Amino acid sequence: MNVRNFLQNITFKNGWKSFAILIVGLVLTAASTLYYERSVERQSNNAFALVCQEMQTKIVSRLYTHAQLLRFGSSLFAVNQTVTRNDWKTFIEHSKLNRNLPGIQGVGFSFIIQKEQLMQHVQNMRNEGFPEYKVKPEGERELYTSIIYLEPFNDRNRRAFGYDMYSEPVRRKAMEQARDYDVAVLSGKVTLVQETDKDLQAGTLMYVPVYRNAMPTTSVAERRAAIIGWVYSPYRMYDLMLGILGSRDSMNNSRIHMRVYDNDSITTSTLLFDSQRNDSINRNDLSTRMLTIPIEFNGKRWTLLFSQPKERFPFYQSKVIIVLFSGIVICFLLFSLSLSLFNTRYRANQIALQLTSELTVSEKHFRELSDSITDVFFEMDKDLRYLYWNKASENLTGIPAHSAIGKTIFDLFPDSPENRNAVKVYQEVLQTRQPRFFENIYQAGNKRFTLEIRIYPTVLGIAVFTSDITDRKQAENEIRLQNETLEQRVKERTRQLEESNMKLEFQIKEIEQFAYIITHDLTEPMMALNNLARLLHEEYAGKLDDDGNKSIDLISNSATRMRLLLKSLLDYSLLGKDSDKTDVDCNKLVGEVLDDLTDSIIESDAIITTEDLPAIKGYATELRLLFRHLIINAIKFRKKDIPPEIKISVELLDQKWKFAVQDNGMGIKERDRENVFMIFKRMVKRDDYEGIGIGLAQCKKIVELHGGEIWVESIENSCSTFMFTIPVSS
Repeated sequence: MNVRNFLQNITFKNGWKSFAILIVGLVLTAASTLYYERSVERQSNNAFALVCQEMQTKIVSRLYTHAQLLRFGSSLFAVNQTVTRNDWKTFIEHSKLNRNLPGIQGVGFSFIIQKEQLMQHVQNMRNEGFPEYKVKPEGERELYTSIIYLEPFNDRNRRAFGYDMYSEPVRRKAMEQARDYDVAVLSGKVTLVQETDKDLQAGTLMYVPVYRNAMPTTSVAERRAAIIGWVYSPYRMYDLMLGILGSRDSMNNSRIHMRVYDNDSITTSTLLFDSQRNDSINRNDLSTRMLTIPIEFNGKRWTLLFSQPKERFPFYQSKVIIVLFSGIVICFLLFSLSLSLFNTRYRANQIALQLTSELTVSEKHFRELSDSITDVFFEMDKDLRYLYWNKASENLTGIPAHSAIGKTIFDLFPDSPENRNAVKVYQEVLQTRQPRFFENIYQAGNKRFTLEIRIYPTVLGIAVFTSDITDRKQAENEIRLQNETLEQRVKERTRQLEESNMKLEFQIKEIEQFAYIITHDLTEPMMALNNLARLLHEEYAGKLDDDGNKSIDLISNSATRMRLLLKSLLDYSLLGKDSDKTDVDCNKLVGEVLDDLTDSIIESDAIITTEDLPAIKGYATELRLLFRHLIINAIKFRKKDIPPEIKISVELLDQKWKFAVQDNGMGIKERDRENVFMIFKRMVKRDDYEGIGIGLAQCKKIVELHGGEIWVESIENSCSTFMFTIPVSS
């Protein structure tokens, strides 16, 4: 048999075996390639999901941290209802927002203003040093709110000063939810009033209610009655997310693209944040993996949409191609070399080693990705045995991964209430398949850590992320201690003020008693002096010269004026002491005053007109004296040779009657208007106009006795208008 026949014989006998090996090899190669590709894709998806879940966890954690900060601000009002602007500024500065909560726009307080209180509120704010302050937007509404505190009080935040957030529907809905349920609430998508023409960003706001001290808040109705305002934070979404996530979104083709949408609707109108809003990378025809994760925060829902080009792992993709072509090559090599058993076995071993190497690289990459996470991360099966243990877990516990895998929590750590509680929560997650967050204490040597634990269900069991929040808890305790110290200081200051008020009331009573005694005791000597002057005048009538008569007249006039002064001073001190408020018809009262002044009105040719005046609750005697003084002054201080024209009018403004007594007299100089209501303060010479300078002081005291205000508007040498207010419910 020659060589050619030998080869043909071999081909005939072994050709079908080689062909079978080729077919089986190609099938196995295809199956291996498909399996390996899916394994790589699954690992990539898992790594992608872990990163997305970590980002979602950081966002949720930061939102609850912001809510806790706002709750601390609300507690400040619970300690002291009258928190000043400086108190608020000090609180925010001590909170170290830029260091602890980067990306936050500010923390403010919005105050509720009733419709009838609006004008007084605006005036009070302008008196604080904000002359251009106003509540915006302007317009008549039943209820107003105003941002009166907002720190840091920089140029951007000043744009929100005085803004009525309650007037805008989206903000109002969130404010009402926070008020009714006493929780921190996020608003829907808005454009902040802090925005300018540059770097326009979507915005949202978080609100925490502030209730009036000592009022019940157990029901929705009680909370609506007790609400006085909201502590809140405005967020510019791009700044907020940058502060939470940092520079995670690197500038390359495989970075994760995160978008945040308001509620469940994924549309352009509900887009709150786009991490690649200014991206110039061309993504046409790129297959993309996507993941949607919802965030629930006290009834408010955000939808996080993550996407990433599948080219993130080009190394793995190239290996899949290598496996495919290597398998094909190997199959043909096996087909061609099937007659050599040694070579066939050798090539098979090489293939097995290569596949093992590829799987090892894949596992190594997953471990590197997990170990790069700063939080403690481990996986457990359904029996609560550790399946994976990352580098951060080793650093925190000092237990290497090979010693932890396959063990339970009680195999590694001693039995304690904290560990039993952790196992209970793990089992709940396994049963309910719902994520859970809780805090736990971990003891490492002499050091105790406060840990924030986040548990997520997985196919094999659970995945656990753990963050060390010891520093944050210490900061919260420091704030709590500061609040307790502030409360003690407020109580001590309140006690001091009460003691000062008691002393002041006692001193006022002593002064009033002294004034009464002085005026009462001096009246008798003045009457005696006046009678003596009268007797001297009768006894020496015709016997004294002009100087003597003038001296006696001077004594008589001085005694009379002094007695009148003492009587007026006594009347001033007794205003409102011995009478009760009654229903007073101002039309009838002014008519009686005009009847009493008939002689003066006829003598001066005065023309007096009155509008229809209301009936009010007040002191009848004092109100009669008030109108009498104002009408007498209008007649007395008239221009020479010009009959006085006096108009008495009234109007209702903000639950107050505003009365006006207008004349056409000599007017009051601008420099004298502030002193015109001071007791014994005369604006004209006594020789020109009679009087002792106490009438307008009595008017001021009478008006204030009724809870109102009095002032004058005047044009020198033209007219004067004395105006005063009396509350409707006075």
